[in-house]
Amino acid sequence: MRVNKKVRMNRLFGNGRCLDVAIDHGVCNEPSFLVGLEDMAGVVDRLVKAGPEAVLQNEAEPLIGAIEMDAACAVVNLFMLPDEPDLFKQCVQNISRVRADCEKYGMPLMIEPLAMLPVEQGGYMVDGDAEKIVTLTRLAREMGADVVKADPTTRAEDFHRVVEAARCPVLVRGGGKEDLRAVFDKSAALMAQGALGMVYGRNIYQHANPSAVVRGLMAIIHDNADGATAWDLYNQA
Repeated sequence: MRVNKKVRMNRLFGNGRCLDVAIDHGVCNEPSFLVGLEDMAGVVDRLVKAGPEAVLQNEAEPLIGAIEMDAACAVVNLFMLPDEPDLFKQCVQNISRVRADCEKYGMPLMIEPLAMLPVEQGGYMVDGDAEKIVTLTRLAREMGADVVKADPTTRAEDFHRVVEAARCPVLVRGGGKEDLRAVFDKSAALMAQGALGMVYGRNIYQHANPSAVVRGLMAIIHDNADGATAWDLYNQA
């Protein structure tokens, strides 16, 4: 691993773990995702003060923009959608191109493997099947991922298989907004399976007190707190 990449990885994983707050949801072209992101400058300012390891944002020119902003990592998607083979091929080609640039400039590459359900099951929703997530995670690693941002398995106790397949740091992807206490409990269970942190968006920025949510999640990630402890910290903020 090149020196610049090691330095950036150390920044991303403070004490070996990481909370990355995703606010890149504009690219999805879904109005409901943008609630809470109306004032981007204000959101970023509040999140920086809350103290997560990273904030995930979009760039039109991924690597050049990331370098100009002194980013710690570049992120690309690896979609597996039923009946959409061309999209999968485009993702593979994009990863190959970005991987080469990352190696050239010493930028860590985070790959986000996304196995989705068929559209007739209510839109392209995440498929929590462990076999599919493990297989796509293995592909992400073989394509050169330095970090994998993976969906949680339907059963949290299966997530260790994703970690084993990745053979690199694994961060759990958040998805849609859920009951916060349930989010804390699930996050603690996934950390116990070997995850090194989370990349959460709507479950942070769409809450009335995002800083308090960050406080609870940071306790889970860095202090091995359980869901109940994180919930108490959230309510004390």
